[in-house]
Amino acid sequence: MIILKNPKNGAPIQNLWIYDQFYLDEKKGGVFAPNSIMQFEDKIANYLKYLYNFLEEVSIEDAKGYVENQKKPFACTECDYRSDQKIGLIGHMRGHQTQEKVQKGIEGIPIAQGSTSTNEEEMPKEKNLTQTIENEAEKAGLIGEGLVEEKL
Repeated sequence: MIILKNPKNGAPIQNLWIYDQFYLDEKKGGVFAPNSIMQFEDKIANYLKYLYNFLEEVSIEDAKGYVENQKKPFACTECDYRSDQKIGLIGHMRGHQTQEKVQKGIEGIPIAQGSTSTNEEEMPKEKNLTQTIENEAEKAGLIGEGLVEEKL
């Protein structure tokens, strides 16, 4: 047997004829829903992974962890986080709100994020931006008169 996970961003899988057998009959509640796991015979699991390349094979240990995690009733709508206490989920959701503000900025325009570098080789030698630009332009042979307006 192989355990497959249909990820949160997967699609519902139902009503399949595979090797002359009918699987995942939606009328009997047999839908393989996103963000769920299910066991299949090896031959069927491999065929499903071929058909739906978003399906993930999971180990028994990961599946047990998934089942334990599903017992926690408070689930995040943004990621796979779950909590057994509502206050834990509320705190977790605040992190998503902060991330969203940083990522979207004004009117949905993304904000470029810088990082502090501890590697001095990555840092420009000149602290003055204008001087850095002029030095780079000089190296590339871009320094000169530029365009000259001629009067006729």
